[in-house]
Amino acid sequence: MTLGIKAAKNEDLVFTDADCLPASGKWLIKIQAGLKDHDIVLGYSSYQKLPGFLNYFIRFETLWTGMQYIGFAGFGVPYMGVGRNLAYKKSLFLDSKGFNGYQDIIGGDDDLFIQKNASKQNTTVEIGLDSLTISRPKTSIKNFFIQKLRHLSVGRHYTFKSKIGLSVWSLSLLLSWVLFISLAILRIELYLVTGSFFIRTLILYLTFKRSCLKLGERFELWGLIALDCIFVAYFTSVGIMALFIKRVKWT
Repeated sequence: MTLGIKAAKNEDLVFTDADCLPASGKWLIKIQAGLKDHDIVLGYSSYQKLPGFLNYFIRFETLWTGMQYIGFAGFGVPYMGVGRNLAYKKSLFLDSKGFNGYQDIIGGDDDLFIQKNASKQNTTVEIGLDSLTISRPKTSIKNFFIQKLRHLSVGRHYTFKSKIGLSVWSLSLLLSWVLFISLAILRIELYLVTGSFFIRTLILYLTFKRSCLKLGERFELWGLIALDCIFVAYFTSVGIMALFIKRVKWT
């Protein structure tokens, strides 16, 4: 990537993956548009819809992640991007010495480049169907697990500020389910527990619904409660493993 960037003749650099396709013929125009006034443009990339629950969960997890990093960037705290849909200035790359400091890490060049260089002032987002890319998903649990271990293991190199923000978000998800299940088993104020859970689910549904419209994502929300519960268990377990694993494979 460094050799390719240095050889590039133009200032605006747009990135995607070999197994990615734009969802629209306007993709290149849209993702580059933000570079007129900013140094970095974050885009959203979804996964191809295939049969089976694994694919359904992968698309849900990708949507959650997209909502998270696009949302943080919208509040002026960009912390990651995805190489499947990303753009930045060549001069920014060269002036910041590119990937210097994390060449020995398997993957994570997109995340860590954003961690190193993105700010409220120099970063924007381009979302919607015309700026969307669609990638080929993993089709086995093993390969998906290895892929997510690799992705989450990069988080240990994030800034302290990013780690705190993501930890609070993760803890809130975990505690909401732990408290609900615990209080339901103990039968403590069941009407309050049930009512709170209903309100939380409604807010979650409306948030996902609006996010899908904004991002250009076509996702079926009929399994939202089950997906949310499974996601909490998955994210907690894989996240803890990623903190301690020293080296992961590339799939």
